[in-house]
Amino acid sequence: RGLEDRGGYGVLNLDWYRRAAYDAEDPSYVRVRGRNLGLSTRTASVEFGRQGDYRVRLDYAQLPTARSDTGSTMFDGVGSTQLTLPANWVGAQNTAGMSQLLPNLDSLELRSERKRVGVGLEYELARGWGIDTHVRHEHKDGIKSLGAVIGNSGGNPRAVILPEPIDYDTREADVTLSYADDHRQLEFKYLVSLFDDGNASLIWQNPYTAINGWNAAAGFPTGEGQMALPPDNQFHQFSITGGYSFANDVRASGNVAVG
Repeated sequence: RGLEDRGGYGVLNLDWYRRAAYDAEDPSYVRVRGRNLGLSTRTASVEFGRQGDYRVRLDYAQLPTARSDTGSTMFDGVGSTQLTLPANWVGAQNTAGMSQLLPNLDSLELRSERKRVGVGLEYELARGWGIDTHVRHEHKDGIKSLGAVIGNSGGNPRAVILPEPIDYDTREADVTLSYADDHRQLEFKYLVSLFDDGNASLIWQNPYTAINGWNAAAGFPTGEGQMALPPDNQFHQFSITGGYSFANDVRASGNVAVG
């Protein structure tokens, strides 16, 4: 909801609209909208165009997700991809023997935030044809929890809950070419989505001393664990959608897509 702390908040909503008279030769318009501008859940958009000709839209959205503000961790380096233990750490084969666990717990807030911007353009071409295109970019950062294990059999694994750093960028774009008349509708669309993770993996110092079945170097203080984080990836799709009205009560439609 964007309400995260005690105290007062200024909640600002805005809707400003201006257009030419309906019988004007140039039916242009402009609209500016904003919601929750005083909170961390704010959204804003600007749209302008000419009715029956074109439309341009600019969007911004800020989307926080708060999971916990009462977490704690003994790891140093929170927010980075290299987690280490305090200098006075005492390793053990279970948490009961870790005498410096409680004294070294630092508060940890698990939350993330997405910021999204987008641009869209719709343009009416000649003889029933039109083009519609959108471009969006979203950045997400923050901290979330991640379970990780060191071990090689059912009897000796040891687990930790790690503060995983989030540094995601997602870029999306689509272009649609469409046609319509009294009986036929046809649409060609291309979509691309590109995802980049600013972190390739997460490394943590093992707080447990070596257990029977481990290589001695895998335990504290020399042992480290590593996990891969979500990989960079991309998605492409091309689709064709069409429809034909044979009569007022008979219509056929279909869609073909490859991605």
